[in-house]
Amino acid sequence: LALAGGSPDHDSHQESQEETWARNQEPDVRVIWMHGDENLIEPRIDGNNLYLPVQERYENLLEKTILGVNWALENLEFDYLIRTNTSNYFYQPLARMHLGKFLKSENAAGGVIASWRGSIQGVKKNHRYISGAGIFLSRASTQILSSMNANEYSGVPDDVAIGYWLSLNHTKFRPIPRNNVTDFKPIWPSP
Repeated sequence: LALAGGSPDHDSHQESQEETWARNQEPDVRVIWMHGDENLIEPRIDGNNLYLPVQERYENLLEKTILGVNWALENLEFDYLIRTNTSNYFYQPLARMHLGKFLKSENAAGGVIASWRGSIQGVKKNHRYISGAGIFLSRASTQILSSMNANEYSGVPDDVAIGYWLSLNHTKFRPIPRNNVTDFKPIWPSP
């Protein structure tokens, strides 16, 4: 599920994804772009564009994610889900390799693990989270994320709030390096 919409830049990034890494996926992979549409009452899918009943604003990324995750759980059969955005590119063999380290039934999430210093629900500390550029989720952790209440995390970055909620629910975090150009080094030397 890729966060999309909200600006011409996001639209052009989605077009770039559609023309590159998302074009030739294996039959068991589907890329869906999530867009907000405050005029909707319920989600609507059009091809690989999922329109969700939420205003298209940065502050609503968490709500958009939760709505998209719930739609996926209700409408798709999957073992793993990756929440990303339109400015990221995935090399499918590498993504599969990393997902292969997850157990299908395990409550696990992976990605670039980071730390955010701030207050969440009155708890001020360094909170561990997975960068929103690529949050790899097992089906079990996707189900946990689906029960999250976005309204309880106002002012908290979406990926930090997701990490906090998953941690509260005993999700195991697994480090996965960025799955992008630098992982398979087409440019040498890399900066």
